[in-house]
Amino acid sequence: KVLEVFVSTLRDKPDTKPVDVELFFLDFDKLYAKMGRMESTDCSHKLVDENLKTIKEHEKSFGAQLGEFSVFLDWTTDFLEAAQIDLKMVRLLDEQKELELSLQRAQLKLSRFDQMELHNRQFAFETYFQTTIQSLEERAGLFSSIVETDKAQA
Repeated sequence: KVLEVFVSTLRDKPDTKPVDVELFFLDFDKLYAKMGRMESTDCSHKLVDENLKTIKEHEKSFGAQLGEFSVFLDWTTDFLEAAQIDLKMVRLLDEQKELELSLQRAQLKLSRFDQMELHNRQFAFETYFQTTIQSLEERAGLFSSIVETDKAQA
């Protein structure tokens, strides 16, 4: 089971079978190269958590049975713990970038609102509309008086 978890981690695939382990161990140079190329962020969060959970559950039962294979248990455990940390860091950095972008958007909206408010005060839109309403009311009154005068003359 330890070697299956080890190969599962290297392959980043949860469904590793004993035959996969056998194939990986047939060529030591390829195995060694794969271990050297492996980055802690190459695995998925889900696989890392599952494999670490499997190791923790079976760790006591592995015990001294492993012998010379204990190095693979140690490497896998260390790698998975590092991957957990690194993947969390990558996720947090992505969240930080998203939050910074959200902050920039909010600042842009605020800047646009402030600019509109400034224009509102500069151009006195509030009084403009009040003045326009008053002017229209005066014209309506003037037209009403003209209509009344026309009716009286007719």
